[in-house]
Amino acid sequence: MRIWQILHVVSNLRYNVQHRIIVRLISVKGSFFTGTEGYCYPIDDQWTTSELVAVVNFYNEVEAAYEHGVDVANLLATYQVFKQVVRSKMQEKQIDRAFEKASGYSIYRTVKQAQSQQKGRLKMVDPT
Repeated sequence: MRIWQILHVVSNLRYNVQHRIIVRLISVKGSFFTGTEGYCYPIDDQWTTSELVAVVNFYNEVEAAYEHGVDVANLLATYQVFKQVVRSKMQEKQIDRAFEKASGYSIYRTVKQAQSQQKGRLKMVDPT
């Protein structure tokens, strides 16, 4: 996956989504996406550009849930799109472990909390 391919798809998105992705898109190396905070987020080099954008949007929602809170409906919607890309439970668990190792944020705990809450805003408590 080349950065120019990602930017081509990003250019066709709404401005606020473009901005969030471009700000986070510092580099893509191997199977990790490097965000602005220096986290190396797991990606699969077999994903298409649109799949990569969908996964990164979900990562951004999880990150935002810990940092300032998110709308539960938006988080669950991005999770559903993420699940269309990452269909296997095993791959999802592997991604969650790598994501938590890189950022300290748990995809599993965030989604579980959102699913139990169902509506409103979600602000995760940092475990540290």
